[in-house]
Parts: sequence; C-alpha cells; structure tokens
Amino acid sequence: MNRMSEAAVGGSGRRRTSGNAAVTMAKAEGVRRLWSGQAPRALARAGSPRGGPVAAAFRSSRLVRSASVSSYSERQRKRYAEDAEYRKAVLDRNRAYRAAHREELNARARKAYAEDDGYRARRRLTGNKWYRREERLKQVYGLSLQDYNAMVAQQGGVCRICKTKPGRPLFVDHCHDSGKVRGLLCHPCNAALGFMRDDPVIAAAATEYLRNAKRVEPR
Repeated sequence: MNRMSEAAVGGSGRRRTSGNAAVTMAKAEGVRRLWSGQAPRALARAGSPRGGPVAAAFRSSRLVRSASVSSYSERQRKRYAEDAEYRKAVLDRNRAYRAAHREELNARARKAYAEDDGYRARRRLTGNKWYRREERLKQVYGLSLQDYNAMVAQQGGVCRICKTKPGRPLFVDHCHDSGKVRGLLCHPCNAALGFMRDDPVIAAAATEYLRNAKRVEPR
C-alpha cells in the first residue's frame, strides 16, 4: 500500500472514529433529554434517523409514559367509584371551578362551536353533552344503559315522586354525599330537590308551608 493509500485509509478511519464519537455523544445527549421534554429537539440536533437508537429510545419512553398514565387513570377511576369522600371532594372541586370560570368556559365553548366542525357535530349528536348518554351514565352514576332501562321499567316509566310520565327521559337522582343512586325523577322534581339542597328538613318545611297555605285559602 503506498503512502497515498495509507493516508486515505488513515483519514477515513479518523473521520469514521470522529463520526462515531459524535453520534455516541448525540445519543447520550438525546437520552438525557428524553425525560426533560426536550427529546424532539435533541433528536433533531443529533440528526438521528427515524429508526435510529435515540428515536427508538424516545418511542420506548413514550410507551412507558403512556402505560403509566393509563394505569394512574385506572386507579383514579376505581377510587372515584369506591371512595365516597374522594368522589364528593372531586365533585365539589369541579363545581367550584365551573362556578369561578363560568364566563371563560362558556366563551371557549361558543368559540369551539362556531369554529370546530367536529365539536359542533358532537354537541348536536349528543344533545349538547361532551359524551354520549351511555358514557355519562357509566362515568357519573356507575350505571349501564341496561341498568337505567331496568330502573325505568321498575318505576313503570314514571317519576318516583310525582308519578307522572314525562315526555323526555327520566333523570337519575343520586346522593351527592355518598354517590348512591336513589331513583329516576322528572326534571321539575329533580330540580326541586337540588334547589332544596337535598335537605329533608327544608323539603318538610316546604310541604308544611303548602299545606298551611291550602288551609287558609278561601273557598
């Protein structure tokens, strides 16, 4: 091998060695940034191909994170379903947030309805709800649609309080403290309980008030 060939080989080897070192350093930098939220930039700076080791490590980390989030969500749903005190705290916190940010939330919803075709279609399809009725029954009350229909049949399709059959589906009434489902009510009766804060003392006072008013009415 002549000197020119040796120089060429030597130069190529040095370039190869230098290139390998750069890639190794880039990999290390990319892995270091995977958990810092800078992984996409680290990949771009490293010049790593889509199938490269850093990209593979990033994809693996995303799968681990996704599994962790899914497991956490499952534990939270289980706790919400079984822990009445926790469920009440969540509901109270959500109500307080909605009350404090009502105007902001309404403005955001109006904007999304005007500009987002998918959002508008969902709202129209589900009666201005974020989710389908089956999902709401399961999420809020722990009932399947079959459970709900069985309760309707057991009550004969009428309100548990006033015994009238409304022209719209009956509402699920539940205890806000324990989360226990109490029955199905028409909208006026369900709203009345809410206005009386689910307090039997207030309801009894309202009943007595109406009875006394009936007695004094002129005939």
